[in-house]
Amino acid sequence: MEINVIDTSRQNALGNEYLYVEMQCGKHAALVVVCSGATNYVQVVVQNAMNRAWRGMGKRFATVDAAIASYKTDAIRGMIQTACGIA
Repeated sequence: MEINVIDTSRQNALGNEYLYVEMQCGKHAALVVVCSGATNYVQVVVQNAMNRAWRGMGKRFATVDAAIASYKTDAIRGMIQTACGIA
């Protein structure tokens, strides 16, 4: 399983640091946002048919473990771990 990091960016706002990591692994693509500071969370936006149809903002999780437990695909789990490793 090879995870390709397409783009990363950091932003500081309202006492928080936001890390945006866009990745691809095989046929799976996702954007993972890691927020740390005054509030801590992980937000995962999987680029799939549902996201394209509904333009959703993904799912937001309080912890990294909760985010990883929510997905059954090893590629998405690996992407979440990679993004948190960069943070």
